[in-house]
Amino acid sequence: MRRADGEGARRVGGEEDPWEWDSVRSGALWRYCGTTERSDTKGRVTTGIKISHLSATSKIVEKVLMRRLNRITKQLGMEKTTQAGFKKRYNTTIQLVRVINDIITEFNKSKTTAMTLIDLEKAFDSMWINGLIKKMNDGGVDPNFTRLIHSYLSKRIIKAKVNSTISTPRTIDSGVPQGSVLGPILFNLYTHDIRDFQRTKTALYADDMATYAHSYYAQAALTQNQIHVRMLEKYYARWKLKINESKTETIIFARKRTNTKLITKLKVGDHTIAPKDTVKYLGLQLGARLNLKRHIKMATARGNAAIRILYPLLNRNSGMSQGNKTLLYKQVIRPIITYGAPILSHISNYALEPLEVLQNKCMRLATGASRYTRITDLRERTGLPSIREHTTATR
Repeated sequence: MRRADGEGARRVGGEEDPWEWDSVRSGALWRYCGTTERSDTKGRVTTGIKISHLSATSKIVEKVLMRRLNRITKQLGMEKTTQAGFKKRYNTTIQLVRVINDIITEFNKSKTTAMTLIDLEKAFDSMWINGLIKKMNDGGVDPNFTRLIHSYLSKRIIKAKVNSTISTPRTIDSGVPQGSVLGPILFNLYTHDIRDFQRTKTALYADDMATYAHSYYAQAALTQNQIHVRMLEKYYARWKLKINESKTETIIFARKRTNTKLITKLKVGDHTIAPKDTVKYLGLQLGARLNLKRHIKMATARGNAAIRILYPLLNRNSGMSQGNKTLLYKQVIRPIITYGAPILSHISNYALEPLEVLQNKCMRLATGASRYTRITDLRERTGLPSIREHTTATR
């Protein structure tokens, strides 16, 4: 396999390196623009995601390196305790439970919480390779392993394909391979020393970050967030990352309605960010009073969309057995409507009612029962618990 500089096979540990690291063919999976700017025309290509296609052998080696890297970072204390992304036994739900539990705890003390959701601009593509290597060296990582990671990241080649046209090869000078096993782990390592502030709390999931502060006064909580954001701006600038100002959001959680017009707005760079009534954090729509009305509404809409797509299989004339229809609901539709189940288990029965109605609809489709059949009979025939029982069981 040839490197970008034309070298032949490399040697690792005295032997020829049989793995294809460098000339990674990146098929460009283009995304169409989702902006509301009027100057953009429909179908205009604006961004590209570099997805790395490695051989099966290379993927196996990546997994071996990933296990060793996880072990090394844990031993050397190079893991961020508030980072939940791409870590064993962690997921988005665990991080959501942690954050919401903090907010509710302060609610019970009559305190207000100001939270800022920080989005990084092209985080994985912008990671400074030499900066990562410096952090690994400073952290005491074995020099041979560090050199191997540097070889894995440096002098990679990208080719973009649009329809039948292929671009000339270009060398990638920064970032981690998108779609790779090692990429997210290396990014977590790169940001393990991210700046903390004693008066705020942080919650990280890969490149998504939430920083929040509690106070009896909304302005005081937001001021603490502002101080932390300024610290983060300096940190990111030093390590060649940039906050996406247009996608950064802030919200104030309070039991009573807060007049946000009287509050000094958060500043990120040259942008002024006003508090919102609802924000989306790790897939969950959170309201200013920590209600989930908007989330339930959107989950119901997504569930109904899934039913329409699967209707040819779910309708009474499809020929599919009741057991398979029930399994289809459990595996495809229910995970959509009950995302964040441990959190949904704490909301009222009235708030959960739209999801219960949607499940009842699916049970009638699966059993072919009429609209007059009792819900208890439908649950007995399908073996499905209520949404309330299902979410409570996930605590």
